[in-house]
Amino acid sequence: MGSTPTVTPKAGRPLTLTPRSIPARCRRTSLTPRAVDDSLLILDRSRGQLHQLNPTAGFIWDRCDGARQISDIAARLVEAFDVDYATAERDVLLTVRRLGEHGLLTINNCE
Repeated sequence: MGSTPTVTPKAGRPLTLTPRSIPARCRRTSLTPRAVDDSLLILDRSRGQLHQLNPTAGFIWDRCDGARQISDIAARLVEAFDVDYATAERDVLLTVRRLGEHGLLTINNCE
């Protein structure tokens, strides 16, 4: 569980993802978020998808504004959820990767 995420490019050695190696991400502006109970629902009309984020993932997604780095978001997560920094950093890295895979974050058109 405590391993650092890696990416293996088509050619070459695996690259280790660290908070400083990942560019700041931002929420796609075309998405429609709504808080429902303790979840965050995100409607992606262009893809016909509805995503439900738990409180931690919603907290992370909400702070992806294109200006905050992974380390900044992890520090806020420590304060909000009473977790240690290493756990928060790992959770932010994994969550940002998953949110990106689902098209909820971008590195383009951050305002």
